[in-house]
Amino acid sequence: LECIYPNGVPEENMEEVAKICKRSIIIHDIIGNEIQRYNKKSPKYFHFTNTRAHHVEEGYITIDKKYESVSQQELNTIMYNYDKDNIFYLFTGDLQNGMARSIRSSRGCWAVYNEEHELFKDFNKSLGIRNYGFDAIKYNELNDFCKEARIINSAPTPLCDDPNDLENVKHIDIEKAYTQHKYAPFYKGFLGHIHQYCKLNVSCDFLKTHVGIFQFKVLKTTPLLAQLGIKIGLKYTLPSPEIEYFISLGAEVKLIAGCWGSTFNIEYTEEMLRNRNYCIWAGKLGMDSNIDTYTFKGNTEWASHLKAELGDENVYYFKEQNIIVVKIPKKSYKTTHHILGFITSYTRINMLEIMKNIKGDLVKVILDGIYFRGELPNVKVPHHLKETKEHLGFRDAWYYPSELTCNWATYNSELDGNCVLIGSGGTGKSFSILKNKSIINPLYVVPSHLLGRKCRAEYGCDYTTIHKLIGEECLPFKDTHREPGVLFIDELTMIEASWIEKAIKMYPNSLIYVAGDIDKKQWFQCRNGYEGNFSKVWIPNWRMVQYENDMRAKDEQLKAFKVDIRNAMKHYFTDGGKTDASRINIYVKKNYPTVEMSEAIKMFQPGDVWIAGTHKTNDTLLQNGIVSGYIKNKEMNETEGVQRGSFTTHSFQGLTIESKKLFVSLDFFEYAMFYTSISRVRNMSQLVIVR
Repeated sequence: LECIYPNGVPEENMEEVAKICKRSIIIHDIIGNEIQRYNKKSPKYFHFTNTRAHHVEEGYITIDKKYESVSQQELNTIMYNYDKDNIFYLFTGDLQNGMARSIRSSRGCWAVYNEEHELFKDFNKSLGIRNYGFDAIKYNELNDFCKEARIINSAPTPLCDDPNDLENVKHIDIEKAYTQHKYAPFYKGFLGHIHQYCKLNVSCDFLKTHVGIFQFKVLKTTPLLAQLGIKIGLKYTLPSPEIEYFISLGAEVKLIAGCWGSTFNIEYTEEMLRNRNYCIWAGKLGMDSNIDTYTFKGNTEWASHLKAELGDENVYYFKEQNIIVVKIPKKSYKTTHHILGFITSYTRINMLEIMKNIKGDLVKVILDGIYFRGELPNVKVPHHLKETKEHLGFRDAWYYPSELTCNWATYNSELDGNCVLIGSGGTGKSFSILKNKSIINPLYVVPSHLLGRKCRAEYGCDYTTIHKLIGEECLPFKDTHREPGVLFIDELTMIEASWIEKAIKMYPNSLIYVAGDIDKKQWFQCRNGYEGNFSKVWIPNWRMVQYENDMRAKDEQLKAFKVDIRNAMKHYFTDGGKTDASRINIYVKKNYPTVEMSEAIKMFQPGDVWIAGTHKTNDTLLQNGIVSGYIKNKEMNETEGVQRGSFTTHSFQGLTIESKKLFVSLDFFEYAMFYTSISRVRNMSQLVIVR
């Protein structure tokens, strides 16, 4: 490629280059907007930032995202050579002293990392931390909620009138306090995926089955808790094990709101326990930066242009160094405050357990140490005596009241936990999940890209196919992306039962909703496959949530027709095969108006859709000039591809035909095909049944 394009690649040839590289090449503008993407289907990426205004200019584009680790001296040398050779680059670091921490250029990316970088990276990978962050921009209220629950007690809290009177005072310090989680009463692991968040009207028994972070109002406190700041009538935000511990001490609370989800455990390696690495690592879990900073060499003219485009408050120009700094709010970034919140919470519980058992007077408390006069009975958590010292600054209390008002969706017990959403097409199953503000970023899983793209356009959701989710002839979704917190598997009758079972086993930490038109005996939407080789329908023993309000059908005649056909399906059902299908076809011919094929062909208008069960019908229609649309091997396309006289029922499963007529041929070989077909329309007047 270098030989073919010695002076750079023309824009019209970038798609070719991306495909040869087997990468999606993504170009961003200076404020992080994606302005071009080549080879979109590749799951692997090259990211670039273009710093020019209206075009990609040679020498002014930088590689992004992946940095090579170098020493400070090596980075200084790279920066020196770039300045000497007048090579453009973006950098971060100390502007005043010209000490870069990272550099990005068209030649590569380099960064100086802390000594613990690789250690923390490997430790995070072993715990799956990358899966548990959530988008702090999209869920900004939830981010503030979790941040409030962290409570990092860096300053001591006085527990008497003169906390610096150290006569006869002992100081008990918990050893490696952030790592002693399992000694804490009510230990339940750490909140990983946050599945849901909402306002609550439930009893405190809810905490026994839902590990998370909750806001609560104090109805009754205890002397120790009151001493630490837990006051009657005030509200607080804390992890659930800590609230359960308060209740065990005698406190009474009312739950107001909360978030909850999956759990995981933390086992520290010997290397993580050395040199307070565990403490530094925990602090990084609480990192939160909502600004992207771009720093680069530039002149006054370029700085003025950027200020006009982005605003004076976002662009800084340092004339003496010819350096421009652009600060732009991020469009998305992930945080893990909830994990740090649980680490500090278990530390406090251990401290409370020690304070509770002291026979004497409490003097002051810090995050992992208690000053007291008296005796301490045996306690399980590892601890030791430590020197005492005076403190200059104090916190007013160990606990501070919540400052947040949670104007969230109200808790719906029906959608709490893994369940199956059942009901006919158009009853709102997809809507109830994909538009639910209390469910965190559900991943929509479907049998085909057609349905996935349709729902992505309608709901703005992420989607994947069931094949990709479980790695059917490809790498599983969790290996190329992240483990999803919430899965919404739709059109279950079109998915082989064993594939759904595989997904459940493969994603044990995900909240899983499965949707389809079934009951505990049979199915009402057609299966995948063909006569003699139909997929097995997944009919589980899971809790089922019934949806009955047909929101797709707009007239009572169509609603009644669909109910009647469902009742017939229940009456005739044996195995759902060809014999059952014949019985349904006969029932329809006997009880409802139908038209002959020749008459239907005369009625057909361009834009109408014809659904049939056999290739024979499709060929007959094409011979008579009927074209319902076009289809390619893998995806529907309205303007190109192979002409179709009729479509299969599968092609339209999950979709809606808003106004055009639908011609349905009674040549089906699976008993649910007819009902699935007629469920695509809004009104009875759209249907033409062809005998």
